[in-house]
Amino acid sequence: MAASGDGAVSVDVRSGRDATIGIDELFTDGADAPALSVVAGRRATIQVGSILTGGDRSAGMIVDAASSISLTAGAITTSGKDAAGIVATSRGGDITMSLGSVSVAAVSTGVSATSYGGGVSVSVAGTTRDGGLVDGGIVATSGIALDLSALSSTIEVTGPDATQLITFPVTGAPEKAGIVMVTVDRAATVSSIDDTAIAIVAEKASTLTSNGAVTREGWWGNRVIGVQGGATTIVNNGTMTGVIRLTENGDTFTNNGTFTTAGFNAFDDNETFVGATPNRGTDTFVNTGTIRVQPDVDFTQYPVFTGVEVFRNSGLIDLRSGTAGDIAFFGRSIVEVGQGQAPILGRYIGSGNASIALDLQFEDNGAFVDTVRFGQLPGDVGANPLVVSGTTKVILNPLGNRAPKLLIGLPVIFVPSGSTGTFELAQPMSMGGLQYALLYDPRQTAWALYAAPDAAVLRQIKVPTNVQALSTRASDAVSAHLREQRDQRWSEMEPRSGMWLQVVGDSTTRNESYSATVNRIAMTGVDLSQRQSIIGVQAGIGTAGPDAGETGMIFGATAGYLQSTARFRATRDKLKIDAVGLGGYASLLAGPVFLTASASYARHSIDDALDEVGTNGMVRADSYGVRAEGGIRFGNDTFFVEPSASITYTVTSVDRVNLSFGQIAFDDLISNRGTAGARAGGRLPLGERELVFYAGGEAIHEFAGDDQARLASGELEVTLPSYRPGNYGRATLGINVTSETRMTAFAEGHGVFGKGYSGGGGRVGIRIAL
Repeated sequence: MAASGDGAVSVDVRSGRDATIGIDELFTDGADAPALSVVAGRRATIQVGSILTGGDRSAGMIVDAASSISLTAGAITTSGKDAAGIVATSRGGDITMSLGSVSVAAVSTGVSATSYGGGVSVSVAGTTRDGGLVDGGIVATSGIALDLSALSSTIEVTGPDATQLITFPVTGAPEKAGIVMVTVDRAATVSSIDDTAIAIVAEKASTLTSNGAVTREGWWGNRVIGVQGGATTIVNNGTMTGVIRLTENGDTFTNNGTFTTAGFNAFDDNETFVGATPNRGTDTFVNTGTIRVQPDVDFTQYPVFTGVEVFRNSGLIDLRSGTAGDIAFFGRSIVEVGQGQAPILGRYIGSGNASIALDLQFEDNGAFVDTVRFGQLPGDVGANPLVVSGTTKVILNPLGNRAPKLLIGLPVIFVPSGSTGTFELAQPMSMGGLQYALLYDPRQTAWALYAAPDAAVLRQIKVPTNVQALSTRASDAVSAHLREQRDQRWSEMEPRSGMWLQVVGDSTTRNESYSATVNRIAMTGVDLSQRQSIIGVQAGIGTAGPDAGETGMIFGATAGYLQSTARFRATRDKLKIDAVGLGGYASLLAGPVFLTASASYARHSIDDALDEVGTNGMVRADSYGVRAEGGIRFGNDTFFVEPSASITYTVTSVDRVNLSFGQIAFDDLISNRGTAGARAGGRLPLGERELVFYAGGEAIHEFAGDDQARLASGELEVTLPSYRPGNYGRATLGINVTSETRMTAFAEGHGVFGKGYSGGGGRVGIRIAL
């Protein structure tokens, strides 16, 4: 049915009793021309297929009944200004609506339903055509999409002379009086661009169950649902966008779907932002779904929830918007207490899959991170904190391509003092050589983010000890050469000055498990085990020294080249070191007694290019060392025993190692390595030569060896304790071929053993007399 022109009504029904209307299609195109107008003295029962109006102030349907209204509508569309989709008023009865789709244009209410003395029940189901869903719901541009009121049956009427009270006879079901119930089906949408999507005023109580979408289009920081009156119960099983303002009574909001918000959500007073008035009842917020800010934006967002007495979270609070710095606030109503009394706090309870997801943005000198505040609420929020209990997982989402940074207590989750709840990272977080942990910081009353080096960076603390090992090998080479000269002297060969050359090689395995607390993060059982292989040459020139039984000195100079390759067991990383060294030595021989001293310097080049932590490649180091050794030889012409002891003092300085997130600076590694042991051997004639053979053993102990490394990132710095080596032993077998000719030779093999320490190697050498 159609009507054209201003003021033309397509169907106009006036009945003093019940009114029953069933119509397929209605259309008007003029101003002030509703498609359907119904006035009923009792009940009104209406079923409409579709309605279309085109003029200003031309509602789709206007219904006024003295009793209950039952309305079923398929699709209603208005395109004029101030043209509501449905306006229904019951004076004493219940209103029941089953709606498909209602679409209204500028400054128009989608559906308005008011009952005086009864209840309002609305179901938004959507519209289907040809058996398939085409569209559905209630969509408004600049007005409230769904405006529902269940009021008292007594109203004030103001006349020319006075205001009087009028009471309508109640004809609806008593149990529905003053109650509003709304259901949004799964495929339906209730939305408004510039106003509230659903506004409810209910004298006693209200319920809203949305399985579809309830949205505030355009800006998700504006009101999407507003409820006044009796306590409301809202269940979101679909999607909801905007902020909610609930009543001053004990409301319950359960989010099982997705709730997108960025403004003030007030559980305690529809008309205020801060909830400063006392709340009657317990407001409960239950989240099993996702509470989130709008994703993919380039500005910070601040969702606020006030008036929440109990917040039960087993779902996700998601602040991952693509911009770090969002802040979510959760607090309860401020309640007046007596002087000296503690404020009344709310409760946050994390359980099940409770989690919080946050953006993390690294900067040159630190990082920005989204935060959640259950405590330390600013004054403009106007709420008391929520005491935290239970366990909540925290998911961090790094943004951009900036290198990770060392963090020392970056606050993430603020909680009030006395909270027993815990927050922990949902999964281990390690990147660019740093591992992160979420720890409680009582100074900030917050769970804060800390960083410590991961295993890849910790392996860097082995650099100084590996460098030092090369200096020790050079010192051992000089000691071995002086042993060879003592054996030459013992075999009664004529001492002669000369040049000498040694080729050395060994491989040592250290099984090391590192445990320390760095930046409040306990690191236990970090595998620093490695196999270090060393090869090289050591050469020198020295004086002859005294004959057997006489007293005299030996002096000499030495130079050498050594190369080390250390491979770590837990990774494919390797550390290569080249060393070039110079030194000098002196030895006093006084009968069976000997005293020796040597000094050395080495320059090291360290190939420390590890992709995992972004090290800078070539690092330089210097080593300075002195060694003192003494002993005595007992025996006869065919057998000897030679106890001896030594002390080696070495200082190793390693340049800073650049990492992707900062630097490692090493303290000078100071070593005081002591040895004590003995050799025993004999000699056999070999024509014009003699073979001196021996076996020995010694215990080795490091008296110092403690150093520290400092990990710096931006303006922050933490200390890394080093790994102090343990005691170990060394067994040696060797031969010297002595001769009156110009050339002598020797060969020696050794093995090392100790707790977590094993390996072996050897050296061969010649001496050419001058």
